[in-house]
Amino acid sequence: MHAAHYNAWLGRDQKRPAECASPAPPYADALADRELLAALESRDRPYSPAELERYLICPYLYYCEKLLELQPLEREIAPVDYGLLLHDVLARLYRDLHEQGRGAVDVAALDPEQVVARAWELLDECLMRQPRFANLPGAQRDIERQSLHGILTRFLCADLEQTAKRDLRPAYFELQFGSPRRSSADERSQPGPLDLGTTGERSVLIAGRMDRVDLTPEGAALIVDYKLGKDTPDMRGVKDGLLFQAPLYAMAAREIFGLDLAGAEYVSLRSGERKGMYRDPSLPLRKSGHNLILSDDDFDATLTGAANAARACIERIRRGEMPRGPRDECPTYCAYRSICRMDAWTLRRIQAERGTRDAG
Repeated sequence: MHAAHYNAWLGRDQKRPAECASPAPPYADALADRELLAALESRDRPYSPAELERYLICPYLYYCEKLLELQPLEREIAPVDYGLLLHDVLARLYRDLHEQGRGAVDVAALDPEQVVARAWELLDECLMRQPRFANLPGAQRDIERQSLHGILTRFLCADLEQTAKRDLRPAYFELQFGSPRRSSADERSQPGPLDLGTTGERSVLIAGRMDRVDLTPEGAALIVDYKLGKDTPDMRGVKDGLLFQAPLYAMAAREIFGLDLAGAEYVSLRSGERKGMYRDPSLPLRKSGHNLILSDDDFDATLTGAANAARACIERIRRGEMPRGPRDECPTYCAYRSICRMDAWTLRRIQAERGTRDAG
């Protein structure tokens, strides 16, 4: 009966409930706060490649995380914390092996079982220094520990085999540039940033930390960047100006540390998958479109293109361009969805509007 009355009411010339609501104010794609714009323009601190990639994935995510510095409410250990923890364990492990061998690590001479056992010891030490892990119920701690043990074991077994197969020797670990050296960073780290030139009258400076640098028998450097996810980035992003870590770390290795370059690659800690950009055609594990195998001239041109794309990205940040909505889909790890309230329909509308503006 109530439904019939409501339907009859809708059939008359009555305003629908949705029509009675005030329209949402338009969202400005650029910041207007003069103080914040001045801070963006005058920033002296170098940018990191990961920070620029974050901006290109979603400027609004970058705005919340990097400018407003909003802290998500996390009651348990976040995936990013586990990623940092595994990075730390691997750096300490390979540094120990480096010191034992008094030089670049001869992977072929290592006993995988002993390496994995030492990695477990380091992992357990690091875990117990994590307050949120220590406060978990005992059964959950055991589950999390076993999961991480499994990730480490699978990765190390594959990594040792693949590194030996390619005749590489890990030589630098957590190699840092552009900021004061952390206690966990490689002692050969440098405080000076990578200088990409200027935008307007402002210098474009890059800081970063290379997870690992392996050396070929000829002494050329392969930059290795760990990723916690099962999939590694699509290397077409380097050519499209969307991926910066591999090319900018390669530039830093050459210009700051004086290393000849063999290439730069991403490796998944979960699956062991590797993708990269290479000057040495013997290094890719798969000869497919997943990798960029480049001549010397093309490799240098790719680095130059990445530097140009990074300068353009930083120029947009300095102008305060913070459009709402991601480049593609909302990343699953975003902690700010309740703020931007981006649903599938809104995202489609925003992307359609951008497409119309770009076409015009």
